[in-house]
Amino acid sequence: MFRLVEIDEVWPTLGELPPHAEDALEECRAGRALCFAGEWGSFAIGLYPDDNGGALEAFVVLAVAAKHGAFEIAEPHALRVAMDLGAKTLAFRPARRGWARKLRGTAWTQRSNGEFWRSIDERQEARHPGDAAAAGAG
Repeated sequence: MFRLVEIDEVWPTLGELPPHAEDALEECRAGRALCFAGEWGSFAIGLYPDDNGGALEAFVVLAVAAKHGAFEIAEPHALRVAMDLGAKTLAFRPARRGWARKLRGTAWTQRSNGEFWRSIDERQEARHPGDAAAAGAG
């Protein structure tokens, strides 16, 4: 559903971008973040030390939805990328309000700085509802 692309391949098609988008563009161009695109939208993900410096965190530096429901479709893909990169957590900073309500009761936790994070656990990832839909089960 999502394929690895060069950021410059999708940049002109992304439409209205959040304020931090130029930083994400630079991260991708410098090879510090990977960009993925699909019919549901695009996201870029980088690998950074966590706040404690003891583990790696995959951080979504840019996410642009092309369709409603893109988060639910992209989440299992982002989790797989993060797991493949050796990250222990996946995080993002939303560009809009309302994510705390949307993610209530899920594996996501809000940080005091407004970011959301979740642990990457192979068992959780395998049980994610998006996986069943992506696999055709459900």
